[in-house]
Amino acid sequence: KHLSILVPDEQTSMSTVACIIGSFQVFNEANKFLRGKNRIQFLRLHWWDLHKMNSSEDFLTIKQNATISEIGETNLIIIPGSLVRNYKDATQNNKSLIDWIAKEYKQGAEIASMCEGGFMLASTGLLSGKTCSTH
Repeated sequence: KHLSILVPDEQTSMSTVACIIGSFQVFNEANKFLRGKNRIQFLRLHWWDLHKMNSSEDFLTIKQNATISEIGETNLIIIPGSLVRNYKDATQNNKSLIDWIAKEYKQGAEIASMCEGGFMLASTGLLSGKTCSTH
């Protein structure tokens, strides 16, 4: 399975960084566990953004593996928390990312969000008519 962790443009915060690094670490540990049992690791892990820019907050910088245009197929997309606090407030750059998420879902990818990532998920239209919560 291919796991894609998104890095939203212009909307990063320390919670964004924590969500990206935390989810990468959890899934990476699952792969290490499987390798230790002489089993095939089940996830290919990457983090992606739209333009291959560095996302920075205070003293941390996230350098993406690649851009979403370089993804062939993904099975699971994780949307981290960001500064998007209203689904209508996505920037123009994130609008392209939001459209890509909706397209990948229609092609069979599963979508998960963390923290305020639910607002970006809502902006895709995939939650229309559904109940969703965040903390």
